[in-house]
Amino acid sequence: AGGLEVAEDELEGLTEEEKAALETDGAYRIELVNTTQQPLAAKLADASVRRRLLASSMNRALSGEFDTRGLIVEIARLRAERATLLGYPNHAAIVAESGTAKSTDAILDMLVPLAQAALAKAREEGEELRARYAELNPGSEFTAADWTFVEALLRRERFDFDEADLGEFLQVDKVLDAVYAAAGELYGLTFKLRDDLVGHAPGAQTYEVHDDDGLVGLFVMDFWARPTKNGGAWMTNLVDQAHETGDLPIVTNNCNYTPATTTISWDDVITMFHEFGHALHGLLADTRYAGMSGTNTPRDFVEFPSQVNEHWAWTPGRVLPAEWLEKLEAASKFGQGYATAEVEISSLLDLVWHTTPLDELPTSADEVEDFERRALAKYDLVDDLVPPRYRTQYFAHIWGGGYAASYYGYAWSKVMDADAVAWFEENVDGDYPAVRRLFPDETPIHAVVDTQALIDAAKRVALVAERNTAIRLAFSEGQVVLAAGQGDDAQASESIEARLEGEDIMVAFNPHFLLDGLGALDTPFVRFSFPPPNKPVEFTGQKDLEGDDDRSYRYLLVPIRFAA
Repeated sequence: AGGLEVAEDELEGLTEEEKAALETDGAYRIELVNTTQQPLAAKLADASVRRRLLASSMNRALSGEFDTRGLIVEIARLRAERATLLGYPNHAAIVAESGTAKSTDAILDMLVPLAQAALAKAREEGEELRARYAELNPGSEFTAADWTFVEALLRRERFDFDEADLGEFLQVDKVLDAVYAAAGELYGLTFKLRDDLVGHAPGAQTYEVHDDDGLVGLFVMDFWARPTKNGGAWMTNLVDQAHETGDLPIVTNNCNYTPATTTISWDDVITMFHEFGHALHGLLADTRYAGMSGTNTPRDFVEFPSQVNEHWAWTPGRVLPAEWLEKLEAASKFGQGYATAEVEISSLLDLVWHTTPLDELPTSADEVEDFERRALAKYDLVDDLVPPRYRTQYFAHIWGGGYAASYYGYAWSKVMDADAVAWFEENVDGDYPAVRRLFPDETPIHAVVDTQALIDAAKRVALVAERNTAIRLAFSEGQVVLAAGQGDDAQASESIEARLEGEDIMVAFNPHFLLDGLGALDTPFVRFSFPPPNKPVEFTGQKDLEGDDDRSYRYLLVPIRFAA
C-alpha cells in the first residue's frame, strides 16, 4: 500500500502509544491504509505532514514497480469484451441482473441523486471547515488534507466530545467480548476458545461456536497485522456449511492491528461488528449446497447482515455507557455529507468503469486518470476537496476484491438494513408480539403448493412490481395469493391453489431469494413450513402431495417480516 517516512518531531498530535506503533529501529513510518484519507491525518497537527500523507495516498500505484494502471485497463477491457460476447451491453448489466437490483438503471436511479445530494452537503460542511481553518491559520489555504483534522477539531469544540476520552471502553479485549456477547444475546451463540486448535497464522485464535442444539462451527479471529497480510478488514469462509456434504462452517475475521495496539477507535468498533456480521452470516448458514451457503449471495445483498450487526454496537452498555453513546451519536452525525459523498463517488466511479462500452475505455495506462476525472464530471461529482474514497488505481474492491460493478451494494443494502433493524426494535423485546399474533401456540403451519405454478406466478408479480418490493405470500382458504404491495396498494397479484394445514398466514420474501430457493428444489410440489416465533421459515421440495420431504431450502438469511 505504501507509506510515508516522517521524523518524530513531525508527529505532534499523536499519543505516545501511537508514535510507538510507527517506530522501527529509531525511524518512523506511516503505513498507508487502502482508503484515500488516512486515519492519522485527523490527529496530525503539522499541516505539511498531512499534505505529504494525502499526496502519498492519492498518487500511489501511479508509477514504478507497483503501477496498477496497465493491469486495470486490461481487466476493464476484458470484462467489457466478455459482456459483449455474452450479449450484454456491459459488465455491470451482468452483475445487476444476477443481483437484487436487476438493472443498471435501477442502481443509477438510486445512486446518482444520493451522491449529488451528499456532495452538496459536503460542500456546505467544507465552507464551515474553511472558515475555522482560516481562524487557526490566517492566510493558509484549506485543502482536502486538512479536512479530517479540522472536522475532528470542530466536533470536539461543538459537542464537548473527544474520542480519546473513550479509551477505557475501547480496549481491544473489551470490544471483542462485546461483539461475542451481542451474538449470544441475539442468536443464542456461545464461543469457547480452543488453544489446542492452531489457526492459519501465529496469533490467530480459534473458537468453537455452539447454540442450544450443539456445535455450529468454528470461528477464527486473525487480529494482528503481518508483512505478508493484505490491508484492511474482512471475513473469509475457510469451509462453507453444506448439508449435502455434512460440512460445518469454519469462518475467519481478519484485521490489521499492530501488536502494540491496546485501544481502537469507534470507527474500528463499527468495523469489528460489521465484519462479525459477515461471520455470523457464514456461521448461521443452513443450506443444502455450499454454493448457496452464508455469504454466497449477490454483492448487493451480502452487506445487509453485516450492516445490521453494526447496530448492536450502539446498544447502551454494550460497548459504551448510555451517556457516552448520546454524545457520540450527536457527534457522529456531524460530517455525514463528506462521509457519504466520498463513498458514493467511488460507487459511481466503479459503475462508469463497468458501464462504458469497450471502444470508449482507455487503451493505455496514461489515459486512466483522465478517464477517472471525466467519469466523475459526467455526474458533476468532481471536487478537489472531496476526493473519492478510492481512486481507480487502488480501488482493490473492484479490481481484485469481488466487487466489480457492485460497490453500490453498501448503499443498496442499507435500505434492507433499516427495515431489519426496525423489525428488531418492534419485536425483539422478549415477547415478539407481532409474530405471536400469528402463532398462538407452538404448532407449525404448513402449506403445499405446485412448484412451477408458484415460480411462474412469482416471476409475473416480480416483473410488474417496483424494485425493492417484497413479494407477499398469503396462504388462506385453499389458495396462495402472491402480491407486490398490500391491499388496495398492491402493484400486482396472482392466485393459485394451495393445500393449507393450520391457520391463515402471510409472509414477505425478497423476490430474488424466493425464486432462487424454489428453483433449487427441483420437485413438483413445495411445502412451506411456518414454525413458531423466532425460527426460520422453510420451504421443502415434495415429490407428491402425500410424499416425504425430498430437498429443502431454508430461508433465514435475514429476519423475515411477518404481517398480521
